[in-house]
Amino acid sequence: MVKRKSKKKKKSKKIIWALLCVMLALAVGSVSLIVTVFGSPVVEDDMELYIGKDSDFEDVIDSLENSGIAKIWQFKLLSRIFDYDKSVKHGYFFLSSKQSAASVIRKLRAGDQDEKKLTFNRLVSIEDAAGKLSKNLEIDSVALFKILSDDEFLSNYSLDEEPVTTKTVLACFVPNTYHVFWDVSPEELFHRLYFEQNKFWNKERLEKASNINMNRTQVMTLASIVELETDKNSEKNLIASVYLNRLRKGMPLQADPTVKFAVGDRKMKRILFSDLKIDSPYNTYMYKGLPPGPICTPTTSSINAVLSNHKSPYYYFCANPDFSGSHLFAETGAEHELNAKAYHAALEEKKIQKQEEKENKQV
Repeated sequence: MVKRKSKKKKKSKKIIWALLCVMLALAVGSVSLIVTVFGSPVVEDDMELYIGKDSDFEDVIDSLENSGIAKIWQFKLLSRIFDYDKSVKHGYFFLSSKQSAASVIRKLRAGDQDEKKLTFNRLVSIEDAAGKLSKNLEIDSVALFKILSDDEFLSNYSLDEEPVTTKTVLACFVPNTYHVFWDVSPEELFHRLYFEQNKFWNKERLEKASNINMNRTQVMTLASIVELETDKNSEKNLIASVYLNRLRKGMPLQADPTVKFAVGDRKMKRILFSDLKIDSPYNTYMYKGLPPGPICTPTTSSINAVLSNHKSPYYYFCANPDFSGSHLFAETGAEHELNAKAYHAALEEKKIQKQEEKENKQV
């Protein structure tokens, strides 16, 4: 009898241990499943997720499926647990492969957007500004163009105590890299860039502008001419000095980029005498002083070139006959004429060489 009881006890212990092992395995499995669902990444590689204003949960799923790197079953399960499928927020979200699935869902549910980089350099017109500034954002370029060409909207802002107009609006943009939300509105974007422009014009820069008897709009206008005259930063101080010298002496600027702007063809390679007779306030061959506003958004190097107030004896410059993109500077009109003749002679020689090469190819 004793032996039977002993055997029963041993058997019972085995059953209990077996049950405990099963329960432990289930518990471990459950924990592992929870860790997998909540703690593991929902994307296998970093990705950018764009959710439009009219998008719903199915649109989000489609974007994730199209990426080919998302674990859809995991995303759907957690979305329902966190009720994200019923509260989709629009915007731009950067999803890291190092983020847990739960943190990604919480981020999307809260609408915790990431900012986009907005980088621009030279903008040559309102149309160009609208196109380039909206390129990587949700806003429509047409909507942005509409406010940039609306004097009534622009009059809510001022430059140098004067309302911003379509003629001076390019002075509101300082080329740089900014960070903005992808779903920013046209009005919000303009306000932000206007605010950044005000920050750029700190006390030091305003004092430098005052030292050359200019306000910020005038500096931006002259800098825009310098910007379009050369791509060589090493020459910008000299070119700015030429125009400052001419302004001080009451001479017309005679800046070719302003004529191109007046004609409406900034890519034109040759300016004709008839172009110089176009009656436009932007034609600095016809009218003395600065044009009504910037003809592009000058880069910081061009702005600084004007503000540096570099001293030089020059009143003229023309393209270098070596076609290096540099310029020859002159103090007198006679010296300038010699430089110009040398450039045109080199240009004619280059044309002849090209024609001869073309003829040789045909033979």
